[in-house]
Amino acid sequence: MSTQGTAQQYVIRIDREGRWFYNGRQIIHPNILKVFNDGLFLGEDNNHYLRVEDDIARIEVEDTPFVVRRIVPVEEDGGGSGFLIGLSDGTEEALDLDTLEINRNNIPYCRVRGGMNARFTSQAYYMLAEYIEYDERDDEYYIRSGGRVHPVIYYGQRQ
Repeated sequence: MSTQGTAQQYVIRIDREGRWFYNGRQIIHPNILKVFNDGLFLGEDNNHYLRVEDDIARIEVEDTPFVVRRIVPVEEDGGGSGFLIGLSDGTEEALDLDTLEINRNNIPYCRVRGGMNARFTSQAYYMLAEYIEYDERDDEYYIRSGGRVHPVIYYGQRQ
C-alpha cells in the first residue's frame, strides 16, 4: 500500500453509506474493516488517507467517511445530558453539538474522530429531531444539552 516511489495501482473508496471498496469490490471482512477504520485519518490537505503500518494511501470518500446510524441520549457526570452516536464503523462516541450543521438538503452532519465529517442517516436525524426545540422570539432552533443551549446551525450560518 506504500505510495512512495510508485504510482498507486488501486482505488480504495468509501461510499456515501460508509461502506469500504477496493477496486470496486466491497470489503466485508470484519478484521480488514477494523484495520481500515482505525487507520483512517484526515490529512492537512483535507483529503482522507489510510495508514496501515508504514504505508499511507489516499482514499476516495463519496460524501463522508462515517455515517451516524443512531443517537442515544445519555446522562453525563454532573447532572447534564448529552448524546452518544453510533457510527457506521460500529464505534460510538459523544456527539459534539458545537459541530452539528444541517446542509441545504436538510441533512445533518457533525464532526467525529477529531475532525472528520459524519452524515446522519434519516433514522438518526429523526432520533435527534425529538430534542430540537424552537425559540419563536429569536426564530431559532436549538438543542439543550449539558446545561447549555446549542443552536442548530444551517448551512452557511456558522461564523
